[in-house]
Amino acid sequence: MSAENIDGAVFYEQLENLEDEFEEVELELLRQQAKLTKDLYAKRAKVIAQIPSFWPLVFEQAPPDIDEYVQPTDSAVLLSSLVDLSVERFELPDGDPRSKRQARKEGKPVEDEDEEDDEDDDEDEYEMEIFPTADDLAVCIAEDLWPGAIKYFLTAQEMDGQSDLSFESDEEMDEAEAPQPSKKRKA
Repeated sequence: MSAENIDGAVFYEQLENLEDEFEEVELELLRQQAKLTKDLYAKRAKVIAQIPSFWPLVFEQAPPDIDEYVQPTDSAVLLSSLVDLSVERFELPDGDPRSKRQARKEGKPVEDEDEEDDEDDDEDEYEMEIFPTADDLAVCIAEDLWPGAIKYFLTAQEMDGQSDLSFESDEEMDEAEAPQPSKKRKA
């Protein structure tokens, strides 16, 4: 190995170490942000709980990354069903993400008698993802829509106000353009 290659390997190792340090700092910033904003999000939840159709209006103003997943037929479901939305960030003690299946029937957990047997059968099973881009949507909601909900709601209100003003000014213009009926005097 030449001296030049050895120096290059040292630089790459240093760069990788620096990148790891940057990631640690970014993670710590996220932890601090979550800690500092926790009470604000709780306060926001109390306020928006009093606003009818808050979350459906937020979804109406969603950025394109989210809007592409919400079809016009979904709007009716959102309007009638969505009353609250929250994002929980969690850390597992050992740091390993894992999935856990939980069956529900009529909103209540269902005990799975064959739970121990299922673990042995996992090797034979395969999963078919019905919504393969769900992770992308979840990240967009967690990192953009949920924290920016007030901004999106206010934008929806402004757009609604502008359309109302436009509608009112159109009515006024129509009235101004309409010929005034002539008044007849009684003789």
